[in-house]
Amino acid sequence: MGVRQIADRLGLTYPVSCAQLVDVLAPIVLNFSLTAGSTSAKGEITMISSGGVHFRGSIHDGGLVSVKYSVAAVFTNAVSDPRYGMIPLLLTHQGEIAGTFGFGSRDDGWDESTINDSVFANWRTIKQAASTSTTNMFTAWDAYEAFEAAVAGFTGAFVLNL
Repeated sequence: MGVRQIADRLGLTYPVSCAQLVDVLAPIVLNFSLTAGSTSAKGEITMISSGGVHFRGSIHDGGLVSVKYSVAAVFTNAVSDPRYGMIPLLLTHQGEIAGTFGFGSRDDGWDESTINDSVFANWRTIKQAASTSTTNMFTAWDAYEAFEAAVAGFTGAFVLNL
């Protein structure tokens, strides 16, 4: 594939400089640290222009009771949808951790990867949306409640459950 084809695919005007190509093709790497009550998490999201997505993190429950948790990263106006126009891209992960009086581990981790055509097809808008993306964590005794809180208000969103 030639430079012209790469520029066309990325929506860049030809001729294109090497600096423009490097900037557009550079991966998105976002690190986060979160707290919700006595629960703390940290992680990283990496995306590449070919559609690769890597979402990893770890979480610790420092409280007394076990909780379900949901971590959600939101990239607003990132994916083009024929029915809704520009919609958010959501990356989510759910799990459960034990507290002092719970059964199981107080720690949990995830390391998930996928290749997604929507990330590939919407690379430039996702790259722009990354600068205003947010990552949140919600905890609850009920798994549905934690997930619902994480994605509340994002109807019509493209959810990338890894």
